[in-house]
Amino acid sequence: MSIPFCTVELRRTLTRALRGASVICTLGVLMASPVFAQAPVLFGVDAKSVTRARSAGLPVHYGSAWAGAWNQKWGWGGVEKELQQAFAAGVTPVVHWWYWGDDISPACVENGCMDRYHGVRKDKATWTRLSTDLAALILRAGGPGAQAIVVLETEFNKNGIETYEPFDGYLAEQAAIFKAAGHKVVLGFGSWGFAHWDTFDRAVASADMLGTTALRSSLRDAETYHSVADTLIASARYFRTRFNKPTFVTDLAVSSYPAPEYETHQAAVIREVFDRIDELKALGVLGIVFRMWADDPEFDVNNYHGVAERHWGFLRSDGSPKPAFAVLRTGWLTEAELQPAPMPPPTSTPSTCASGAPAADWVCVNGGWLPPGHPLAIGAPTPPPIGTPAPTPASAPAATPTVTPTPSTSACVGNPPGAEWVCVDTGWLPPGHPLTIGAPTSAPTPTPTPTPAPTPTAGTCVGPAPVPGWVCLSNGGWVPPDHPLAIIRRTSD
Repeated sequence: MSIPFCTVELRRTLTRALRGASVICTLGVLMASPVFAQAPVLFGVDAKSVTRARSAGLPVHYGSAWAGAWNQKWGWGGVEKELQQAFAAGVTPVVHWWYWGDDISPACVENGCMDRYHGVRKDKATWTRLSTDLAALILRAGGPGAQAIVVLETEFNKNGIETYEPFDGYLAEQAAIFKAAGHKVVLGFGSWGFAHWDTFDRAVASADMLGTTALRSSLRDAETYHSVADTLIASARYFRTRFNKPTFVTDLAVSSYPAPEYETHQAAVIREVFDRIDELKALGVLGIVFRMWADDPEFDVNNYHGVAERHWGFLRSDGSPKPAFAVLRTGWLTEAELQPAPMPPPTSTPSTCASGAPAADWVCVNGGWLPPGHPLAIGAPTPPPIGTPAPTPASAPAATPTVTPTPSTSACVGNPPGAEWVCVDTGWLPPGHPLTIGAPTSAPTPTPTPTPAPTPTAGTCVGPAPVPGWVCLSNGGWVPPDHPLAIIRRTSD
């Protein structure tokens, strides 16, 4: 069923409001019930914990990292390491670009301000410069064509910004920076104040997905602690009916502080989220990222939820599982259409694979290496890669060493997407990818005469698909059909 519609342009600033509102009637069709393809919801955790989550048999698709004004002071080294970890693990990085943070306000944005936590100055020019740097950093960490999901200014709609129309245009400008580099953009709404979300129509239009959050603790949200599922469903319903956009849950965290009472409450909240996962899918929820896999006893208690911030995880700081862990694992695997299985045995080095693992968490199965999350790899023991260095103390960051893979062109299915792509244990990787450093290309080729690089158009990839059914992204790269960016592409087409 469809109905004619008129679009209404309301002049949102006070000056324009005094002049009234203009109504522009446009002949068109508005679907009464926009429908999204109900692919399984994909899940992620913090980038540092991807390997730990996979060791529990979970198919992890996203690894999250945070960047902000503090990178002016400390540099990009920490973010780059987390990006490299995510790309090496074969997951899509989800980068929370939280530049304005808790200092955000119209005055801070327009006049500049000092960061309350890190003592650096924030202003619009620096925001744009750092956005450009971050977009390039993602490509450097993952290699040419690498793609990430960037959450633009998580929970920005507060402190007067929620009704400040100029910030709509600023967000759209920042989104354009990341999209020009081939990344996906999520507009990071906080899950409140629906009445003001229309203020950001240009930013909404520029985003691939719309983001929402749900954080609960006994210290801040005792009365609404059990409303997480309702909050997510309400946000997704508004995004669907008002903007016809899919939803990405950028930050889901339920604190178990104080134990043991709130460990039980945490498990109940997570159970309800998975019990209502079909409702979320029907409303266009594509992904959910959990803030913290395991408790962090060093987490800064100056943040909003105080000491409760140290207890977001599903494992305690000593590694023991909380009641919510089993609930999460069962729900996650059920949604992934995998049967819950016994926990994998302790890792050991198998003797059936001739070469070293390409990365720390690849799995040896029947004489061949498989990436973590592969259906045949679930539950198999994970050996350490050859040459794994000793951990570097957090106080002395260093460049992440690269383990040289053992390439085997004959082990890859199909032709490489491009002339310089490299076969690494059954998978084609682009030149410059962390796992291809030191590996020869798929076949020796003579030095070609320099020619202009082709400019991909939407859906135009260089070379044939490595395997029938792979999806061509708008930036000219091939990904498997179950890759999260392929699902996003099909949803948006």
